[in-house]
Amino acid sequence: MVRIHASEPNIKAIKMENIERIRERQKIYRQTEKYKSWNRLYMRKYRSEHPNEIQKYELHQQRKLRRKVFDFLGGIKCRRCGCTIYEALEIHHIHGNGRKDMKKYSNYYQFLRSILKNKRTDVEILCKVCNNADIIEKKFGIHYKIKYVPPSPKGLAPAL
Repeated sequence: MVRIHASEPNIKAIKMENIERIRERQKIYRQTEKYKSWNRLYMRKYRSEHPNEIQKYELHQQRKLRRKVFDFLGGIKCRRCGCTIYEALEIHHIHGNGRKDMKKYSNYYQFLRSILKNKRTDVEILCKVCNNADIIEKKFGIHYKIKYVPPSPKGLAPAL
């Protein structure tokens, strides 16, 4: 067991006193080419050795970002019928051309980030049923009135 004498400096106290200076040095070091090349190799190796952890992390980040986008667009609720089932909600392009818009981005994550970054107003939240009904309305001119009936507690059938 190692005992620290009163005359020896407390490492933790010294570190806390110099924390700003340490962070500044780390920031400068992380901008060097030496660190960047080492980090690139390290991350490549880590990704190849831990694909499941990387996949879980990326999925978690995407879900977190999707929830932020939903909050930005007005909450977890369909604009038409009021459906609140999170898994059934989609981001709908109000003026159409969603497929062309998605081709601009290399993945769904970048698309979500663009909504937050650009404060887009040409998208909204609709459930899958209302989203498909909107497509049919625009394509064929057939209008649907959709009413969301929330699931009843304990699996009982809703009264109609």
